[in-house]
Amino acid sequence: TPLASILLISETLIAYYEKLDRESIGERLFRIKDHVQHLTNIVNDILQLSKIQEGKIGFNPTKTNVALFCRNLVDEFNRSFMPEGGVEFYCENSTITAMVDIGLLNRALNNLLSNALKYSPDDPEITVRLANSGKEWSIAVKDNGIGIPENDQKHLFSPFFRAGNVSTIQGNGLGLSIVNESVQMHKGRVTFVSKVAEGTTFTLFFPGDSIIAD
Repeated sequence: TPLASILLISETLIAYYEKLDRESIGERLFRIKDHVQHLTNIVNDILQLSKIQEGKIGFNPTKTNVALFCRNLVDEFNRSFMPEGGVEFYCENSTITAMVDIGLLNRALNNLLSNALKYSPDDPEITVRLANSGKEWSIAVKDNGIGIPENDQKHLFSPFFRAGNVSTIQGNGLGLSIVNESVQMHKGRVTFVSKVAEGTTFTLFFPGDSIIAD
């Protein structure tokens, strides 16, 4: 856990400070910083999820050009994490304008994109696809990652649950719970298909009556 790691590194610094060179000390301080950031993310996710479940986060939909919103989010994600443009965006319709809570949608998509990158190989192939069937519209995030074992899939949206094949990858098991709760606040649903060593596709479905005619 982050706290155990912080304690261990701190004890090492205290015990061997005079024997460590500047580079070794700096390396350990950076590791402490990383663990603190990880712990901060856990706390923030716990607070976010508990507020949603307790109804303390309001649902504030606004008229949004969803295609432009998704394109901008993908562009920002590529600039920040994948400068070679590893995430591709496709829109099967010229545009979709709908009433959505931008904050909730942003959090959900960022969680899915972060997971897609985290659980994919060094050459990730990630796509975001926006579509509208009339009765509902959807956003699908597909990756070529490690996939989710079949026995774990039924527990995937449970808080703190992590699949058996991700034990060596940092995470807290809250991201997908937040995604699911955020979409449900839109009266939508989340589905996924996944196969080990081949990848995963998460699809967020939203009711068609949230669409605003241009």
